[in-house]
Order: sequence, then structure tokens, then C-alpha cells
Amino acid sequence: MTNSRELKPWWSTKRAVAPAASPKDPAKNSKEKWDRFAALDNDKNGSVTEEEWLKRVQASRKKKNKPYDEAQEKKTFARIDADSNGSITREELETGGRK
Repeated sequence: MTNSRELKPWWSTKRAVAPAASPKDPAKNSKEKWDRFAALDNDKNGSVTEEEWLKRVQASRKKKNKPYDEAQEKKTFARIDADSNGSITREELETGGRK
């Protein structure tokens, strides 16, 4: 006769796990509730210029006491600006410049 309450190894027990937040669903991901694009787009014209990008990144680095490398940030901006028109759209920011 087997005991229905026999001990099982901890790795074999099923645990209820909350579903992972999807990066596409900002309501489920507290970090995604902050709208990065809106924070970058200072003049609220629907695009982020290199000047807006550099200003925001520099302020962020200063606040976090981290080094700021303007040349590197310009390269990052250029990589995200997929169509090379000098500004980043929301879509370009979300995809990281990947087409």
C-alpha cells in the first residue's frame, strides 16, 4: 500500500506561477508603464531628434552617476534611426532600428 502523502523532491512539485509579462502589453509590465518615447520627445511632435536623444541620455547618465559618451550615443541614435532621416519614430524606438 502506498501512502498518498509520500514526499516528493522539491523540483518535481508543480507551483502556480504568474504568467510572464509580455513586452507588448505595457499594462502587465510595471517597467513598461513608463512611456519612453513620450519622455524622449520633448516637443511632442511625434519624433525624437538626435538633440532630444542626446539631451535625455546625458541627463539620465548624470542622474545615475554613469559616464556619458556622446560619440557612442550618436552611434546608438543612428542605429535606431532605421530610415536615416535624422529622427526616431515610436516604431523605430520599439524595434531598436530593426526592420
